[in-house]
Amino acid sequence: MPAADDIIFDVKSDSNEEFGHLIIFNIHPSAPVKQLLYSTFNLPTGITDITCDVSGFDWPVTINAEIRTKAVDANTKLVLAKLELNTHPYTFTGKETLTFGISGKQPGGLKQYEKTVRLAADKIPNAGTVGVKCAAAPDPALVGCQQELSFDGLFFQAFVTPGKNAQIQLPPGTYGVAAPELTNKDQTVIAPAIVSTNTVNVLTDKVTALSVTYGPVQKPRTVDVTIDSIASIPVKRFHVTVVSSYFSSTVPIQLSDLTRWIQSILETKSKFTDFWAFANATTPVFRLPSSGTIRVSIDPVIMNNVQYSFSPKDITAPTPHQSVTFTQFDKKEPVDTSHFPKLSVVVTTKSDFDTAFSLRLVSPDNIVYIEQVKAKSGTTTFLVAQANYVVEATGFIHDSTVYVVEGPATLNVTGNTQLPLNIIRGANLKVPGFPNFLGFGGITSLVLDAQNKYVDIPDFKEARASSIFKYAGFDGAGDAKKYLTPKEDGSTPGTIKLAHAVGQELHQSVLPVLVSYTCNLSGGGPYDVPTRLANTTGLAHSFGNLILSLKLAGETITNNPMPHVGYIVNPDFISMCQQAKLPPSYKVIVRKPLADALQHWGIQVSVPDSIQDTLRGYVLAVNWLVTTIAKRFKVPITWGWQINIWGNGSALWVYSDKDPAAEAQTVAQYINDLGVFDKTYPSNFLAIDRYEADDFTPRAGAFRFGPHEWPRFFEFCKALSVKLQFPLVAWQIPASRTPLIHDHISDDIGSQHWGTGGSYVLGDPGLGSNYHNINPKLLGLKINAPKQGDTVEDMFKRDEQFDWTNPAYVNFPLFGIAAVLLGGGETVGIATSVPQSGDTNPGEQKWVRAKLHAYMEHPIPLDHSSSSANIN
Repeated sequence: MPAADDIIFDVKSDSNEEFGHLIIFNIHPSAPVKQLLYSTFNLPTGITDITCDVSGFDWPVTINAEIRTKAVDANTKLVLAKLELNTHPYTFTGKETLTFGISGKQPGGLKQYEKTVRLAADKIPNAGTVGVKCAAAPDPALVGCQQELSFDGLFFQAFVTPGKNAQIQLPPGTYGVAAPELTNKDQTVIAPAIVSTNTVNVLTDKVTALSVTYGPVQKPRTVDVTIDSIASIPVKRFHVTVVSSYFSSTVPIQLSDLTRWIQSILETKSKFTDFWAFANATTPVFRLPSSGTIRVSIDPVIMNNVQYSFSPKDITAPTPHQSVTFTQFDKKEPVDTSHFPKLSVVVTTKSDFDTAFSLRLVSPDNIVYIEQVKAKSGTTTFLVAQANYVVEATGFIHDSTVYVVEGPATLNVTGNTQLPLNIIRGANLKVPGFPNFLGFGGITSLVLDAQNKYVDIPDFKEARASSIFKYAGFDGAGDAKKYLTPKEDGSTPGTIKLAHAVGQELHQSVLPVLVSYTCNLSGGGPYDVPTRLANTTGLAHSFGNLILSLKLAGETITNNPMPHVGYIVNPDFISMCQQAKLPPSYKVIVRKPLADALQHWGIQVSVPDSIQDTLRGYVLAVNWLVTTIAKRFKVPITWGWQINIWGNGSALWVYSDKDPAAEAQTVAQYINDLGVFDKTYPSNFLAIDRYEADDFTPRAGAFRFGPHEWPRFFEFCKALSVKLQFPLVAWQIPASRTPLIHDHISDDIGSQHWGTGGSYVLGDPGLGSNYHNINPKLLGLKINAPKQGDTVEDMFKRDEQFDWTNPAYVNFPLFGIAAVLLGGGETVGIATSVPQSGDTNPGEQKWVRAKLHAYMEHPIPLDHSSSSANIN
């Protein structure tokens, strides 16, 4: 049993050439863990990704894992894992397990590294100390600022207060040391930091000295450049040039060619910076010269062969922090197109439609064309400038069916050019039980008040919800340990009764949706899948409990009439099997547990011969069971399976620049291989979620979305729906919003359930396209994500062309999404009663309800394209 800092534990591993696990189990600290677990271990240099999964912790404990690596030598890297518990102190029972999933080349396997694993509570194992002596702030404006220190780049970062000493713990090893400048927030006062040594050697239980001093203070200027949203120029970004101490003269506009040439040379040499700024946003330009004239100018924009120009703005005052705003163009004139080539847009389609779709061409130099093209086979021609263009073609909806326009992503026009576009059929958005418009629903707690009424009724009424969901059964995950009795599944009749009550209040149909597991593959890892699939007793119990839920649904709708009752079956099942690389022919004993479940409830029906003891046979068994039992108990069912975005190995693609459509293609192929959409026992929709935790909570861990990730998630949905030609229900979408400057944030940010899903999906003009509108306390929150950056601010800055002013849901029907179900068991949705833990701000859910109430004044139809839909 390895031990470190009074923690006794065991280690085991498994691996192949490209993937493996280091598993820490039998964990026994000598005292409760106050808040943090630290683990260190060595790995080969070929490792590219490390994840941490946990199991066995008492509910609702979750862990936020922050994992960093550094090179030790040419063959070895050191791993430091910081694991933060959301519930503390925590007493280990010995059943908890930490599983590190390790991707990349691992010659010789991982067993050789088991002996390097160290684990410690609330401190780094075997740590040494760097004793830092930091000089006082060299300027009053820098008092209160924190000095950052980095050790081997992003491996470890610490902050010290100028004028004070600090003790920094690090794993033993040699580290490069760097200290960035000490600056105030708007970077108008800057002092270069000087470290006493560029390298420190850290030894266990030893102190290594390091001092920080400061060089001469600099005081540059900062200018905030704002470009308002200009309705007549619907472009996303503008090219801005900032020139300092530019050539300023009173020469009249009739300049000679020589004078113009001299002025252009001088302006080019004095150019300070240029950048792309986004409409309805403010971009700060830091570290401009403290004196002299500053000129800010915007390049002209050409749209549909009309040029829009802007007059430059000059700054002469020495004030440290200033701003300029461009509210409108100053000149508009047609472009000479006599030498422009012809662009022929060639449309092919199996059927012609009496509508048009939007075609948008955008060049890197802001030459933009927006044309309406007829949705029928034929050619449309217009004149365009020679340039490289990004091509964006918006699909449309006809008779409730989505049609997608496919074509090249880019187009290089050097002469007369053809642009081929193909219209292909996607999903039919008519899903039984859901409305004929994009409907929103949410999770319920089913809590009763003193009068025995559901406390969530007023909330769902206020939001004008069209659906309500809840997990069926007792534990909400299939109850694999026993056959439930009718009294033990209160969720099924409760959800139906609540939906009926809300529907009566709203004078409309509200769909109850039950989430049911016949095999719970959630909460583990791919290594758990074979074991759980082999638990035939558990499979029988869960099959039986689905039968019970359907039986209760049939009984409940007798007194609570429902046009339909919805079911989502087996969350995570398909994706976990794909992640475990199980083929459809994988052996799964399904016929006997299915027969046992039927026998338990006295249902005399034979299991069809087509259901075989394979993974594909298991999927068919679920399809058969749902449709057969629903019919038996007269349940007007609408139902679907569920998938995730990580089935192809992990969800890391969403943080990268990989093509979401390529990921969707692989997932779609696996779904089809398993026979999920068997036509003999058909389902009605496919549910999809990204992960239901609110982004800035410990439960989310490193899985948080910002402006880069949300659009990619829905592009994945779009591609998946088109490939499958099947409608989607976006499920467990977090409705938590991003706090703005005026919002109160507690010191324990994670307890308040802030997030990004609500702001993105429902839109937030208060945030708009300017991340500076976000509460600074949240912007400064450390996330330490390799792709997203060190802070929440970095995450938003990564894709600064975002604009969350308007709701993203306007495009959902075009993405094949027929409905949205918000929230989860511990995630913000519609009802104030969920989440039930943490310091949740009820204003979060009230904000969501107000948004949905307003939306229902003009809901987006699913039978034709809405005029408000626009792919950004």
